[in-house]
Amino acid sequence: MNTNPFPNQIGHQEMDSCCHEWAVFSTVLQQRWLMLQCTICGRHGAVEDPSESEWAKAFYAPTQPYVWGDGSRVVVRSHGGSSYVARSESGDLERVPREIIRHLPQVTQQEADDLLGVVRFVEQEEMTSELLCLFIQSASEWSGQSPSAGIAALCERLHHFAEHGTVFPKQWVINAIRWYAKEGVHGNVA
Repeated sequence: MNTNPFPNQIGHQEMDSCCHEWAVFSTVLQQRWLMLQCTICGRHGAVEDPSESEWAKAFYAPTQPYVWGDGSRVVVRSHGGSSYVARSESGDLERVPREIIRHLPQVTQQEADDLLGVVRFVEQEEMTSELLCLFIQSASEWSGQSPSAGIAALCERLHHFAEHGTVFPKQWVINAIRWYAKEGVHGNVA
């Protein structure tokens, strides 16, 4: 399994020659910037002067990232780092839920497989992050068996967000679990 979200990733010296494909994945509210990442080399950038319509469109970027067409307006902010947006296996842009999976513990291949089993379950049900955690807790109490360490760590993280008023919708839960299974088994959850 390829864990590199930037399959065409190039070295720092060649980044300046990269034909960047910038994708908007979020915003910086205080500065009123658009946050972007190159899907080829992983470099981070910002559009510091978005129009009203560009700003309004970016409101949906955390769940629906999109390609930014005007590279001349991108101010490069870093030489790359953690991925927040990547191309899925089907070639679509996908938001990596880094806020959820950052610093979760490494998982074994069995735990990664368990996580993917949870994905299949969530896909069939209408599960928000809060409902998933309640279900896992109830199933554990009913069966007397503890969930795997990976599932327990993910539920603890989701519960922490819920305590602070953030409940993630079904697709974010699915993406978080998939990316955790993908990166966590290799210790790449940064």
